[in-house]
Amino acid sequence: MDERAPRILVVDDDPRNVRLLKRILTSEGYMVEEAYCGEDALQMALEEPPDLVLLDVMMPGMDGYEVCRRLREDRRTVAVPIVMVTALSGRKEKAKALEYGADDFITKPFERVEILARVRSSLRVKRLHDELMEANRRLEERNLLFETELFMARELQQALMTQEIPKICGVEFDYRYLPTFTVGGDFLFIQAVSESCLGLFISDVMGHGPQAAMVTAIIRTLLSNFLRYDPPPSRLLAQMNERFTAVMPKSYCMMFASAAYLRLDTRSGEMIFSNAGHPPPFLLRRDRGEIDVVTAPNSIALGLERETKYQDTSFQLKAGDGIFMYTDGLFEIRDNSNEIFGLERLQQALKEGLKMPSNRLLDFILDKVMSFAEMKHMDDDLTALCLNYKFGGETC
Repeated sequence: MDERAPRILVVDDDPRNVRLLKRILTSEGYMVEEAYCGEDALQMALEEPPDLVLLDVMMPGMDGYEVCRRLREDRRTVAVPIVMVTALSGRKEKAKALEYGADDFITKPFERVEILARVRSSLRVKRLHDELMEANRRLEERNLLFETELFMARELQQALMTQEIPKICGVEFDYRYLPTFTVGGDFLFIQAVSESCLGLFISDVMGHGPQAAMVTAIIRTLLSNFLRYDPPPSRLLAQMNERFTAVMPKSYCMMFASAAYLRLDTRSGEMIFSNAGHPPPFLLRRDRGEIDVVTAPNSIALGLERETKYQDTSFQLKAGDGIFMYTDGLFEIRDNSNEIFGLERLQQALKEGLKMPSNRLLDFILDKVMSFAEMKHMDDDLTALCLNYKFGGETC
């Protein structure tokens, strides 16, 4: 912290006034610089801005009003307190001084007590201003650092998402991912786990920002390791949960992730599904014009309890059926009255677009959701995937 004595620039064309003010101020420990005309005062203040200016009004050449105006127009001295010292005591003169940018004024003849009181008051305001500016500067630095970290986290998260949709015989699918500015924790991964089997994994990490992105990276690494062995969905989630709770840093103790894993045999149409606290998928029965909820024992999210059992549920897909998977940001988005879109509206929108191909259905659903929210800022990521099962028991 700067402990130097405040520097005060005294400006007056009368040397007697300058000597008197200097004697009063130096007796209190202030550093005093002197100027006897407006031009010199302006040059001195701009070269090395003082902490305070005591400025006479009536001077030959450039008067105090003009000096004050120019100091206020320059960014180097715009915040320096200026106290006008004047023999004029009329309201118009005082109003003019304030209009030109003065912070206060003292009427001649002045007294020691008044001078020191005005000086202390002006310097206190200057100190508070400087502290505020320094706090703002530090805040801007932290914001810049945070924005940089946020950008890196967003880049990391998007790199982890499935970039290219694998071409799997017998299925057609597409997905949409709309990240928020704050970086959420949505994660979607699609992979062929065998010649005829497809694995769909979706998760949503609690929270936002760099931590969520780092947790997503951990999940991505664990998923890649365990998918190599093509375990049943329940076993995959149990293995991931066990490792997830073990490797998570202690500082991330409140971080967890909902997840769901679906394994589809594209030849037989058999679908095996397991859930870890994630919103249930919808089964699109196009031949009947119906939307079914894929019910399964809904165990707790990953990362909450190390010894957690998950269960599998099997379904049979027929040619033309579809699967719709999503994260909670899709149905928890709110409108201007704070009402959520909700699962009921989502199910109804799916029914309306039931006959559409995957890409059109996804766009249709997102249009419905964003129209409901009136395009307001999203508080959470939106992720949705739609799979159409084209045939069973055939070869490509």
